[in-house]
Amino acid sequence: MEHRSLVIAGLGPGDPALVPERAIALARSAKTVVLRTENHPAVERLIREKIVYTSFDSLYETAESFEELYQEIARKVIEFSLNGDTVYMVPGHPLLAEKSVEIIIDTVQGGSGSQSTLDRGNGIVLEIVPAMGFAEAVISALRRPVPSGYLLVDAYDLIGDIIPEHYRPEIPCIVFQVHDKFLASAVKLWLLEYLPADYTVYIVKGACVPGKEEILPVSLEDLDRTGRPDPLTSVFVPARPNAERPGARHGAGSWARFMSIVARLRGENGCPWDKQQTYETLTRFVLEEAYEVVSSVLEKDVDKLKEELGDLLLEVGLYCQIARERGDFTAEDVLKGISEKLVRRHPHVFAGEKIGSPEEVEERWAEIKRQEPGRYPRDHSLMDEVDKGLPALMKAQKQQRLAAEVGFDWENAGAVFDKIQEELEELREAVNGGDKRVVASEIGDLLYACVNLARHLGVDAEVALLGSIEKFSRRFREMEKVLKTHNLTMKDVDMDFLDRLWEKAKECEEGVE
Repeated sequence: MEHRSLVIAGLGPGDPALVPERAIALARSAKTVVLRTENHPAVERLIREKIVYTSFDSLYETAESFEELYQEIARKVIEFSLNGDTVYMVPGHPLLAEKSVEIIIDTVQGGSGSQSTLDRGNGIVLEIVPAMGFAEAVISALRRPVPSGYLLVDAYDLIGDIIPEHYRPEIPCIVFQVHDKFLASAVKLWLLEYLPADYTVYIVKGACVPGKEEILPVSLEDLDRTGRPDPLTSVFVPARPNAERPGARHGAGSWARFMSIVARLRGENGCPWDKQQTYETLTRFVLEEAYEVVSSVLEKDVDKLKEELGDLLLEVGLYCQIARERGDFTAEDVLKGISEKLVRRHPHVFAGEKIGSPEEVEERWAEIKRQEPGRYPRDHSLMDEVDKGLPALMKAQKQQRLAAEVGFDWENAGAVFDKIQEELEELREAVNGGDKRVVASEIGDLLYACVNLARHLGVDAEVALLGSIEKFSRRFREMEKVLKTHNLTMKDVDMDFLDRLWEKAKECEEGVE
């Protein structure tokens, strides 16, 4: 069988002087010399040596994914080698995180793992020419010994959702191929799961390349905001002594990661929808998400509750990011503000005050709130304390509670029953009068009185109504289900039959609130 040579050679970290002499000698005599990418400073050595080569740079523009790209490169390299001696040259060390090389070796040698044997059928003799890898170059540039080893991570894996779960903060980490700010953001978001936002990492550019080497210490939070990443950029993450063990994530890091994602959504290459949002446009989404949280609670669905709380938090994050862009405030200001408020308004927890009941806590909260400078104007009305954005039932409840605090209230629930009856009679008269505006006013008065009764009975009117809405929905669905089994719809039966179905649906959920 005719043997053909395939040499896979490293170009080193970028310094033309570090390209292996054997790689140059073999390239001079090969039929084909092909580069994974021409965008590497060491290629200058090939040009000086007048070595003719081609590159796969054009494939980067057409491949739909990196997996497809590396597969196509491997296929073409093997095709070249079947037609004559070929040298395939890659940046750094050829066996250090070069996926195209992994595919070539696996294909040529049938997955044997040996790097010097002849494959049983393809007649290709494989040779590896090592060179200094980027990891060694980064360590050399930092002049930092790594006695306990280190972890290597490809930045492109992070945007492909190949998350290296084996990372441990107590060992150093080198992230390579941090070619642009998009990749830098991916690195930052991943590391924030393990490290605090102010942890110092090092951006290393042009390691061991004379005249191009640059080392920038930055906080993790600023990793994607500093410098201009290029194909020779790596990130060195020093070991963090006494780091928490696996599974113990930093809450602050998770929050910073979340806010970084929100910032990216509104950034230059972010999401068109997120970028167009304002304080005003987000208001309806905040209300929707808040009600969906309530709905998940009423449904007793904890998985849904977890999800809906996240959706609500997104609206908070968007508000904070918009505020930061406008210079109004930051997410940190929000966290600081609520922390201080909680301490200030809970003197019975943080200042040794004695408070005996939840009702006393509410009264003390309101008292402290009114005493806070700038909270209300000097001549403020109690009604100023009713938030304008509240839904109608909640607004009515708060109005009534504030009025009750100063003695303007019904003596007991029985008096409210009488008021409801009075309002009902007035509504009947209004209906008989035929004036829709008066009818609407009287319906409002009746609802207001019902809210008052709920308050006197210790019932939250908003939650109670939501519960009744959900109850109606369940029973109505059950009616539809029964009708469907008989190939009928609501319009096919009379009201008496529907009443019987309704009562049956009530019986079916006996014991359900």
